[in-house]
Amino acid sequence: ARLAVLLLGAIGGRIGHNPTSVSRGNNHPTTFWFLASDFLPEMSESPAIRDEAPNFRATLADGDVSAFELDDVVGDGPIVLAFFPGAFTPPCSSEMNGLQEHLADFEAAGATVYGVSADSALSQNAFREKQGVEFSLLSDMARSAIDKYGVEIDIDGLGLIGVANRSVFIVDKHGKIAYTWIADDPTNQPDYEEILDELEDL
Repeated sequence: ARLAVLLLGAIGGRIGHNPTSVSRGNNHPTTFWFLASDFLPEMSESPAIRDEAPNFRATLADGDVSAFELDDVVGDGPIVLAFFPGAFTPPCSSEMNGLQEHLADFEAAGATVYGVSADSALSQNAFREKQGVEFSLLSDMARSAIDKYGVEIDIDGLGLIGVANRSVFIVDKHGKIAYTWIADDPTNQPDYEEILDELEDL
């Protein structure tokens, strides 16, 4: 079952051509993000406000590919971790656009933004280029961050196990969780103004 999740990055290119559907190999595309009854979240406990932000390792996709560890960037200013289910899907494309539109304000507040998903770094870099995203994405194919932040969901109708629910965590310069938002439905979008207000209050 977990193999199906690892294929998410590989099917990214196909989704990019027709982002509302995925072919299952029988030439009958299946609508990707609008099967609300198929979202069956089984999440572990997420860190709460004032908790120590869980450290994790991932692969940084910023046009190039490199190693990333959260603890290495804590202390440089607030960090926005924006988890999303999958590259090239319509709600995730909308979220990347929303984050990009607010990026200058987030950076003016001293923050660094990272998108986090289980996609491969290769898929994420293609997604960044397509969406014109200027912030970095983190490839969490090992599910380290997804597990530690308690945002894992299953989309059983598509055979996708262990992808990230749409969620946002702000880590302050002391490495503490300062803000959390986890979507009730992964098609929902974060409140970007609320995120900015929280950053400006730090």
